[in-house]
Amino acid sequence: MLLQEPNFQPCQMKTFFQMPFPVNFVSKSIRTVPFCHQDFASLCILARMMTAKFLHGEIREKGGAYGGGARMGGSGMFSFYSYR
Repeated sequence: MLLQEPNFQPCQMKTFFQMPFPVNFVSKSIRTVPFCHQDFASLCILARMMTAKFLHGEIREKGGAYGGGARMGGSGMFSFYSYR
C-alpha cells in the first residue's frame, strides 16, 4: 500500500477529470494515522463534528453546494469534500 512505503514523498497535485455529469465534485485529502493508531478514533469524531457543526453550514447553506463535509478513511486519509 502506498501509505506504508518508507520512501513515499507526498506532493501537491491538482487533477481535473471531465465527466459527462451535471454535478461537480472537489476533494482534498491529508495523510494522517492508520486505523490501529490511538488518534484514529478522535479523527473520526472530528470529521463527523466538523461536518455537522461547521462545514454543512458553510458549504451547503452559505455556499449553495448540494453537500460536503469531512471524512476519516480506514487507510488514514482525512478528506474534505464538496459537490455541486
